[in-house]
Amino acid sequence: MAKKKTSKVEKIKKLRGVHDLRRFFYKNETPIYFISATNFNLLGADEWIKGFKFITYINCFDGKHPNVFTPQEEMPHADFESIEDIVNYLLEHKEVVDFIKSRGDGGKALFLMFDEKTEELAKQLGLESAFPSASLRTHLDNKVVTNRVAEKANVPAVPNVLTNVDSFETLRKVSKHLGDDLVVQTPFGDSGHTTFFISNEEEWKKHAAEIIAEDEVKVMKRINCMGAAMEACVTRHGTIVAPLMTELVGFKELTPYKGGWCGNEIYADCFTPKIRRKAKKYTEQFGNQLLKEGYKGYFELDFLIDTDTGEL
Repeated sequence: MAKKKTSKVEKIKKLRGVHDLRRFFYKNETPIYFISATNFNLLGADEWIKGFKFITYINCFDGKHPNVFTPQEEMPHADFESIEDIVNYLLEHKEVVDFIKSRGDGGKALFLMFDEKTEELAKQLGLESAFPSASLRTHLDNKVVTNRVAEKANVPAVPNVLTNVDSFETLRKVSKHLGDDLVVQTPFGDSGHTTFFISNEEEWKKHAAEIIAEDEVKVMKRINCMGAAMEACVTRHGTIVAPLMTELVGFKELTPYKGGWCGNEIYADCFTPKIRRKAKKYTEQFGNQLLKEGYKGYFELDFLIDTDTGEL
């Protein structure tokens, strides 16, 4: 009797928990690089993953970290205006190119921020970007698009309207059902840079140019709230979620921006079991919808807990 053929997929042992994940990455033979301004965002990943290296513009360890590579010679370049600019500079730097080639052919590249040029430069070096495309990532990073993804996933949001706003009168008209105190967000921006609190015409005038310039903005009812966040990873098997975290906002020691995000913390008893369960459920629903949109990988979902009603 002929032997039943076993597919390659069937031979791979299923990973069941953190122990299996750690063993899987410990046996990794593929060179993996995190390329960014610093190694802050994946600090410690090299302790979990064999063959993992950081390629950075700034060496936070003064050359003493065995898995951090920073080119020594400063090559001519235009002023950096973004993290993408720094990443692309590194990928074109001769010392970086030589370092990657010295470790063998192929490998995977990780970035905090990247664009289409980054993808092309990585491809030229024989590296596979371990992310969905830059175009898809940018599309989904749009706060208006994100809101629509949440709607598809049946994840509730603070009462809002997605619309074009060309004047204060228009703002009042489209948001009549939201009350007088409003929060307006433009599609892109972080650390509170593009979130505007508007309750009168004087406040409107301060931010009118930025709001009018957009085809569509998100206009929300202003609520009394506490911020929270949950990190997760979309895989082809489902969405893996992490613990619910508190948000740090506006601490002068950590950010120069008034009201700007500046970190997260995990406290065991900060949230009720009900809130934790809801956050987990909503994050899984959102992640599963992202998979339908073609996205796999890391994301973070921000939550607001209404301190007047206790609702998430």
